[in-house]
Order: sequence, then C-alpha cells, then structure tokens
Amino acid sequence: MSTRTKADPGRTCSATDNLENGAHFGLTKRDSDRMFLLPDFGFYSWPEPRVLGWQDARRKAIEFDARLNWTSKEDKLFWRGAYLSQLRHDLRDVANAHLWGDIGEIKWGEGATGWISMEQHCGKRFLADADSHSYSGRLKYLMLCRSVVVSHRKQWRQSWHGALDGRPGSPTQNFIELGAESWDGLVEAVDDLRARPSYAEAIAENAVRALRDRCVAFRPRRPSQVELCP
Repeated sequence: MSTRTKADPGRTCSATDNLENGAHFGLTKRDSDRMFLLPDFGFYSWPEPRVLGWQDARRKAIEFDARLNWTSKEDKLFWRGAYLSQLRHDLRDVANAHLWGDIGEIKWGEGATGWISMEQHCGKRFLADADSHSYSGRLKYLMLCRSVVVSHRKQWRQSWHGALDGRPGSPTQNFIELGAESWDGLVEAVDDLRARPSYAEAIAENAVRALRDRCVAFRPRRPSQVELCP
C-alpha cells in the first residue's frame, strides 16, 4: 500500500517490499536496485538480541577484546541465530562437518536458548555472517570484534558496506567474502586462515582500524557530525 500527500505529490511511503518505478530510500538494496541507502535501526538499538545501544555495544566489544590476544581466542568459526534462510541451514551443514565449526540456533520462542551476547562473539577467531530474507543486521556488530568475519558473496548492501574490503591479497582486506552466494569455498577459506595465523590476525586488525575505530565508530565532534563511510 502506498500513500501520497496532496502537499507533496513527489513523496511516497510504501508499506510493502514491492518497489514502484523510480528512485527510493531504503535500508538495503541489491546492486540492480535504484535506491539511496540510509543507516538502519541497528545503529540505535536492536532489542531482540538484547543490544540496547550502539555505543554501548561498541564499548563492550572493545573491553572484551582488550582482555584477549589472538592466540587466546577460540579457534572456531562461530555463528548463532535463527535458521530463517536456506543459506543458514547450509552454513550449519558445511561448517559443523569440521572440528572448527560451531554453528547453532537461537530459539527465541523458548527463552532464547543458545543466545550469547554480542561482545562474547569477540572471543572467537572467526565469525560467520549469513543473510536471511534480505540483509543480515548482525554484520555491523560482528565487525566490532577483532575477529575475522567470513561471509558468502553479498547480494544485499547497506549504507556502510563501502568500507568492507574482501579482496584477496589486498593490504586493507578486512573480512573474507567468498566468491559465490553460497558456502562454496568456505572450508578452504577457513583452513587457510587457520594455517596462516598472521594473515588472519592482520585481517582482524584491518577490520578494527577501518570499521570499529573509524567508519562505524560514530564519535561525533558535534552532535550533528559523524564520519561517513566511503
């Protein structure tokens, strides 16, 4: 359903996921969509996983990471969430066939069984990100950790994704993005990260510099100022 005001016939508000012709504002898009991206609600709060403020989540991640070095982090590929897409089922099946896989479900309707705090994710060396019906809201929170985020190729983009660098061999690479919208190549990627700890740690450090300390730091000099992502 769409509504238009007589005072401003150029403004349209849609209550569905179906886009009409023309440019739009939104929280996520595919490369083929004509859309201006806005930061999503997760930069304010995300109550379902008990994240009640972005700056609080960032501070807790920094404090948690300060107690650990790379070798003291658990040598696992970790993910917790609801199995809302085939991608997430496939992630479980591929990763948990290996000793380094720790993919599990959070059952929100049963007292949030399986839940851990976002800062506790920082205790793992490798964090998986898997899209759901569209984008995954947790990615920006995972990037707060000094860990390596591993993802399938992203179909859905957000306003801050210009700061992500998944190019293999790039000196500023800050996460692992596989070559397909599936988990093809996941085993080889994780095995490579585990075999080359200095390489993995460099990616994690790049993520901290590019994301946690800069692009998604949101430390305004004045209340109206934030540093914008590329």
